[in-house]
Amino acid sequence: MGMTNPLVVSSHDGQGMDELRESIMYSLYGPKTTLVVSEGDEVERSAEAYVSQIYDLGIVTEKNGLELTLWCGKAEMMKLISKSDGRISIK
Repeated sequence: MGMTNPLVVSSHDGQGMDELRESIMYSLYGPKTTLVVSEGDEVERSAEAYVSQIYDLGIVTEKNGLELTLWCGKAEMMKLISKSDGRISIK
């Protein structure tokens, strides 16, 4: 379970913290995933409701409109995608 490549981190100036954070997240979730939410009709569920669910699903690192990049568990993500009636897709 140990890290194969040691990372240099400074508690004085914070150097290496971003690399450490990325390494930990990658070991927990694998690579980041980018999800795209499509707009629906007026009678369908709002895109914002899906975006809210994505924020609940994992750790969103970037948001550009209805495109979100996040760390999350694959099983939970696939379950959300399957229940979105085609409104959420992986980029």
